[in-house]
Amino acid sequence: MFTLENWKAKLVYATFGLLCAVIGMLISPVTAQRDNFGDIKCTSLTVVGKYGIVPCVVLATNEHGGIINISGTDLMPSVLIDVNEKGGGLSVHGKDSQSGVVINTDLHGGKVDVYGKKDGNPRAFLRIVKDRGVVMVRDKGKGGAFIAVDENGNGAVSALDKNGL
Repeated sequence: MFTLENWKAKLVYATFGLLCAVIGMLISPVTAQRDNFGDIKCTSLTVVGKYGIVPCVVLATNEHGGIINISGTDLMPSVLIDVNEKGGGLSVHGKDSQSGVVINTDLHGGKVDVYGKKDGNPRAFLRIVKDRGVVMVRDKGKGGAFIAVDENGNGAVSALDKNGL
């Protein structure tokens, strides 16, 4: 049943709620702008772009450690720093998401791979393979040049034409 007393009580509660919300909005920016507020602990932190929609920087964790993912406004990861089961990794990618440089660790040690723009295949790499160093540069076909150390510790140089010969 509608009475004047019910209406007044509801108005008082609504006014009190509105007043609390306004005070909260006024206090919130002031407390968030303190210079030193100690540690922030979280499992993931996302920094969004100008309009607050596109995540530009993500700090997160995986089962091996930390991840930093920096993306462009197209949401394609441009820089990724992470920890994997073999150690750490750094990858830098072009806007086409295929070209780029990847530096990381694998089963045999460290490696650097440079990927081509057209097909995303490695065009050059420096690796440790079974405790031997290998440098390779190749074209999009079967041609390329290789410098390596064989299983006996001898240096080897080879070159292949576009037919792999």
